[in-house]
Order: sequence, then C-alpha cells, then structure tokens
Amino acid sequence: MSAEARYYIAFGANLGDRADTFRRVIAAVESLLAPVERVSKLYRTAPLNPPELQESSQPEFLNGAFALRSARPPLEVLDILLGIERELGRDRERTVRWGPRTVDLDIIAIDDLTLSEPRLTVPHPEMHNRDFVLIPLADIDPAWVHPRFAKSVSALIEELHRGDRPTFMTAVEG
Repeated sequence: MSAEARYYIAFGANLGDRADTFRRVIAAVESLLAPVERVSKLYRTAPLNPPELQESSQPEFLNGAFALRSARPPLEVLDILLGIERELGRDRERTVRWGPRTVDLDIIAIDDLTLSEPRLTVPHPEMHNRDFVLIPLADIDPAWVHPRFAKSVSALIEELHRGDRPTFMTAVEG
C-alpha cells in the first residue's frame, strides 16, 4: 500500500487505570506511527465472558476507537500496535480470549479495503456483531461503509439492536 489510508483502531481495556492507558495509547501511536485525527468517546462496557471465565466476573471494559492516516502497510501498522500493547503490559500468549486485559488494540477497518491474511483480517470479522466497536466507530466516522456488507456503520448498529437486544454500554463523562 503506497497511498495514505485511514486506519480505524478499536481500543479496549479492563485492568488498571483504563482511561490513563487510553491516553498512553494515543501518545504512543502519535509518537511511533502518525497523528491521531479523530477520537471517540470512551464507553464502559460489560465484558464478554468466555466459557472458561463464566463463573468469575471480570471488571467492565473501557472501549473506544480512533482514526489516523498512514501510508504504512497494514501488517507494519499491526506490528506497531502489538508493540504498544506489549509496552503497556499485554501478553497475548497468556491472555484468555475475551478475558481480562490491560489493553487490546485492533485494526477494525482501513478505508474500504478488504484484506484476509493469517495475521490480519480487515474489516474485523466480528465488528458488525459488537456494539462496543460499532458505536465508537460511529463517533469518529458516521459515514463509514462496511465494504463487504455495503452498509453504513449506522445501519449496522440499527441491525444489531433490532428486537430486544440491549446495549451494555454507557458513555464515560469527560
């Protein structure tokens, strides 16, 4: 990829000072990668408890998203994000899927690019099922359209909340 593209990055954390971790992520991204153009509100979100953690409760997550422009290739951006996670205490080898974590950074979309590689699938394959990804994405780019479904982020949120499916999110003040 040689031209600049807009990267949409999802943030999540439920251990430590989550708001401070988010500020540190933004500072690290701006230092190592590119200026952050847009930042969503932060949301308190109930955890998705994996089967191995059903009996224990884990702290609620703080979720958000941000956007930046970069001409770097997607796997290089991914490696920078994973390095930031490591610097902030995340050990992906020891983290239970959907379990507690100090920080989680995911590339959820890159403009209208579709990509499927062993290390990275874009758009994120589960994003359309997760309000904690879609709602912050709508904060930073309400006009974004999912390239596989040809639906706006607003339409995806509406579909997700059809019927009685509640949201388990609360915007954080400030």
